[in-house]
Amino acid sequence: SQTTWCRIMGNVQAAQPSGQEFKEESQLESVDVNKLYFRLTDSSTLALSQGDITKWTGDAIVNAAKESLLGGTGAAAAILKAAGSEVYKECQAIEAVEPGVRCPTGEARITGAGKLPVKHVIHTVGPIYDKAKSEASALLASCYKNSLELANDHQLKSVAFSAIACGAYGYPLQEAAQVALESCQAHAGQVEVVEFVLFGDDAFMAWKHAAEQALEKHNIDMSTK
Repeated sequence: SQTTWCRIMGNVQAAQPSGQEFKEESQLESVDVNKLYFRLTDSSTLALSQGDITKWTGDAIVNAAKESLLGGTGAAAAILKAAGSEVYKECQAIEAVEPGVRCPTGEARITGAGKLPVKHVIHTVGPIYDKAKSEASALLASCYKNSLELANDHQLKSVAFSAIACGAYGYPLQEAAQVALESCQAHAGQVEVVEFVLFGDDAFMAWKHAAEQALEKHNIDMSTK
């Protein structure tokens, strides 16, 4: 079946190839004109924004963690700091699968959210980009797959990601964006809103470009009515 991506410009929607009206989901009652919206699946919307993921409000944010689930840099450090000691203690309590490894690369774990304005934090570990490209790509795709599977298991309707593995782990932005969107489209399930809260213009433009490439690739009519 044809992949159904469409872009929503504020409250104006693009023409649908299926002829079906796009039903605005409950999670999108307030459309932010500073965000870009795309149709991810028949029941899921992709949102792209810039900002601080620790301020995002919804059901869950995804923490790009280390395998220990403790500490980290960049967004991971900011998330754990903002969440407070409760989430740190929950992470500590997760059983290690081997010494120092509570969450192997590509897998995901879920905790409460502490002081964050969400219900849960989903922790996933991205690959360091010094592996063979195919291996790194498969591991990164697994991060999104496993995170969204946890979200579906817990009946979460809105989930926010950052650009997993693109900071200190060195994953190229354009490649990461393509992997991220393909995996999210395949595994969104019943999650109504998948948002990427991106830090900086470079990451935002990479995700925007990847989404627009997918639109072009699938020949979706971009004209508005």
